[in-house]
Amino acid sequence: MELSKTNKYTDLIALIDPDKWGYDDLAPLFNVINRSITSYILIGSSQPLEKSLDDFILKIREYTKIPLIIFPSNSSNVSSYADGILFISLLNSRDPKFLIENHVKAAPFIHKYGLDVYSTGYIIIGSFETTVVRESNIIPFPNQFSDAIFQHVLAADFLGMQNIYLEGGSGTNTPVSTEIIRKVRSITDKKIVCGGGIRLPETAVAIAKAGTDFIVIGNLLEAENGLENFAKISERLEIFNQN
Repeated sequence: MELSKTNKYTDLIALIDPDKWGYDDLAPLFNVINRSITSYILIGSSQPLEKSLDDFILKIREYTKIPLIIFPSNSSNVSSYADGILFISLLNSRDPKFLIENHVKAAPFIHKYGLDVYSTGYIIIGSFETTVVRESNIIPFPNQFSDAIFQHVLAADFLGMQNIYLEGGSGTNTPVSTEIIRKVRSITDKKIVCGGGIRLPETAVAIAKAGTDFIVIGNLLEAENGLENFAKISERLEIFNQN
């Protein structure tokens, strides 16, 4: 399934790590998210969760009607209370667990719960120091377009994956380059999702102009003044979408 945009060019996706948010913090968080151009909320982490995913999703449902999509770290991150799941293949991992094995284990539960499935080719770009790289045996591609990125995007497209997720890595200070996004946009009509290191409105607009369909914001929400900065990014993207 392909992610659906509600705006002309680029939507926001909020990524919420259950282990980093207390239940008392959700009201102010969703006071901001619900007024933004956020079209989906991803729930999950690059690491195994300590909190109950079921309980956390049920709690979030008290605050928002935005679709809740699981962002799984392993095959156990499946919940009948979500609306859907990113069915992610970590394309530049060489660990079969992250290419297909977790998918096989999770598939019967996804089928049983009737979740929407968003097949997604996930490509890590940039730093070796991010959590997802350490957890997933990934060798990230350099932050410039290359034959390797070209080949992986084509392979994902040919395999029928409906979404291409370009990830700079959780906690990184360097977003995926606009050069990569423009080149990927030129070779696929699949939805492009971009996350990692997007902290400023001007950065978000540059990434949107390069051809990104969805911008994912996660760590910024947890930072000092993060909710204020998230709101500013949403406002700037809304203006961009109107032009």
